[in-house]
Amino acid sequence: MLKPNQEKYLSTIPADKKVVIKPYDPKLREVADGIIRFVHGIDPDLEVLFMGAAGLGISGQGDLDLYILCKPSDFGKYLLGLKDVFGEPVKEKDTYVAWELVRDDVPVELYLTDLGNEIYNTSMKEQNDIFNILKTNPDILKEYEDLKISLNGQSFREYQRQKYKFYNRVLSQESNEK
Repeated sequence: MLKPNQEKYLSTIPADKKVVIKPYDPKLREVADGIIRFVHGIDPDLEVLFMGAAGLGISGQGDLDLYILCKPSDFGKYLLGLKDVFGEPVKEKDTYVAWELVRDDVPVELYLTDLGNEIYNTSMKEQNDIFNILKTNPDILKEYEDLKISLNGQSFREYQRQKYKFYNRVLSQESNEK
């Protein structure tokens, strides 16, 4: 079962968009580390989360998902420096700023946000919770990677739907165990 915010996001995905899943490439970590160094050059105290399949070291879309954690009231302190390094953002909202860029032939989604905020109708806290569950549970991580691989070549909408179902099940099991 999907949540209303998940259904809402799925409805925005073009029906003809396909997903391509690639084996994990260690180059992704190197590119992420370089971007994190740029961010820390702006302010060494900024926390950067390296998430997604690449952050987990598993098969995925061959892209990077990086989140710079910052309270929205502090966005102004960092925005100019981040724009100097990463260019103009593709979205600038009250609760997050998003960049889409390519570094060393690797697509990168970079966000300035706060764990309490939502990006594309998904809470950052929920994303962080599922990431940490996957990172600390090898069996669940393997199941997740197998799911991603099985959806290679499918519509992106179905890929995202199956991931949401997986996340919801894992988060539900986790909350039942507490």
